[in-house]
Amino acid sequence: MYAKYTYAAGSTAANVLADIVKIVTGETNKANLSANCDQANTDILTTYNVAGWSVHDAAGGTNRQVLSAPNSDTGTKYAVLDTNTSGFFIMHTAESWNAGTHVGTNVTNIGTGNQQRVNLTSGGVLYVYATARCIFLNSFQSGVWGMSTGNGGWSGIVERKRGVLVWDTLAAAYPLGCYITSYGGISSITSNVCQSPRIRIMTGVSDGTLQYFLLDTFNKGPSVSWSSKYFPATKLLDASNNPSYTIAPILIAGYNPFFMSGDLSQVTDAYLLQPGQGGNLDELTYNSKTYVVWNNLGGATPATTAGSLIVPKG
Repeated sequence: MYAKYTYAAGSTAANVLADIVKIVTGETNKANLSANCDQANTDILTTYNVAGWSVHDAAGGTNRQVLSAPNSDTGTKYAVLDTNTSGFFIMHTAESWNAGTHVGTNVTNIGTGNQQRVNLTSGGVLYVYATARCIFLNSFQSGVWGMSTGNGGWSGIVERKRGVLVWDTLAAAYPLGCYITSYGGISSITSNVCQSPRIRIMTGVSDGTLQYFLLDTFNKGPSVSWSSKYFPATKLLDASNNPSYTIAPILIAGYNPFFMSGDLSQVTDAYLLQPGQGGNLDELTYNSKTYVVWNNLGGATPATTAGSLIVPKG
């Protein structure tokens, strides 16, 4: 599901939250959204995917709801959606969530600097890509894109592909949900680019909670310069059948020391676009599907330091 959700000036935090919850839980008729929805400038497309999430705890807190979706193999992941902090649409994930006590276990804690922004006074837009495997958001308000850190960019709750490492088995049941952002060229652990509720860490061979990860792109990574010759990449053709666009899977890697921890593209159908290619909201074709470009650092000009995201338009 791909949506362009436009909220009007004077919107309330409760209505924006309720509308996004409806969209990612399967609502396709914009007339059923709140009075704050600018219907003339809102679209909900399900050309290739349905949204796939369900409300798990509608009373998760003030202006906060918790959603759940099945993993691709077994178990459940959670998305905590929150509009109670002025100016932000905050997302977290958790290993588990008790809908009776409204409390989660190992809830991620990425700060507002790496969350999407909203402007309830002036109105704005939230672009949404959601399937049962992910919820990606990209905001536009007050003339600026995305997060407040790193000049903007997208973020999301994403399921990783299990089984990259031998300990990451069905029986071990490590949570598959991660919170990821596009901030900072995606090269430093201080960028808070990806956080998992719980996963095995190599130091001491023990479990670690709220662990950060590096998000590998074409030319970024832990102490290594990545390029397409090291990366499994696919060339996309332009209108003249020239190989003008290059995409690669979204891979996450642990640190201290470096170890591969998951493939996000296999289950989300979202990919990274080579740095410097594609303008924001450009449309590309891959495997007979239309994809939309979300620039890594926001704005109309593609970042040259890290790959932008492409997601199916529907």
